Amino acid sequence: MNIGISESIDVTFDRYLPKTRSLRETLASALQIREQALKVTNCGLLKAGKSSLFNALTDHLETELFKTSPVRATIKNQTENETLSNHPFVFTDTPGLDAKNDKGVLDDVEAWKEVLLADVLLFVHNPSTGELHQAEIEFLTQLASEVGVSHQGLSDRLLVILSHLDSCAGEMEKIASIVRNQVKDCVGFEPRIFPVSFTTYRKGRLEQKPKLIEHSRIPTLRNYLVEQLERLQEVAQNARQRRIIELKNDLLLALDQQINEREKQISQLKRRADAANASLKKDFEQFLKQTRHKISVYDAQGY
Repeated sequence: MNIGISESIDVTFDRYLPKTRSLRETLASALQIREQALKVTNCGLLKAGKSSLFNALTDHLETELFKTSPVRATIKNQTENETLSNHPFVFTDTPGLDAKNDKGVLDDVEAWKEVLLADVLLFVHNPSTGELHQAEIEFLTQLASEVGVSHQGLSDRLLVILSHLDSCAGEMEKIASIVRNQVKDCVGFEPRIFPVSFTTYRKGRLEQKPKLIEHSRIPTLRNYLVEQLERLQEVAQNARQRRIIELKNDLLLALDQQINEREKQISQLKRRADAANASLKKDFEQFLKQTRHKISVYDAQGY
């Protein structure tokens, strides 16, 4: 089996510098999407309504494009190319922040890969559960501190979506105020908040009831994304380029650190080998000296 140059490099990296794999993969993804359409990614806890939101935005109401079944509570992403008012977008539906792998262990690696590359990030919270949960707070705090995010226009890219508007309409204003302050404490700015209802939107579309469609506020969010497309694309392009530069610098730094570690290990091994060789040489010289002495004694005794 022939191995390409890039594969050979990857094999070499994995063998000698395994800790750089995540950075290399993220940089490769960043380079790949540099010229792609605007990337819209969702995030949030399981059952927050992330997949339903994307199905509503893309008008897949009877046949799901983004699977909402609890069976998909895994660690995989779903990515689809879709258009809104003839404008291309790439939608990525991520697993829940509290998703677990097949061993029952919390695993958000896949979600973070997409979150860090998002041009528009829709943070979805189910207001029927009240204010933000600890896992959501920890996620937002980490998001604000991640390299390539906090100083790359996060305030332009992060939108907070309060799903299930129909289930707590009377409390929505109060919950929205609490969530707004919580998010601000985590990321340092007040986010744009969009309360929406997939159920109301779906009913309105299928039964052709304009008032229900309007009440769902899905059109408001969709129109915002479309109207802001030109500005968001400019922000996205600048952010993508800065992200690539920072990832490249991070990778070079990680490479230097691991190379230094390798050099230290090699130096230690060399010192041990030199010490072992010196000891072996000393023992051999002693053996040779003793052997020659015995031979000279045998010769003197006429053997």
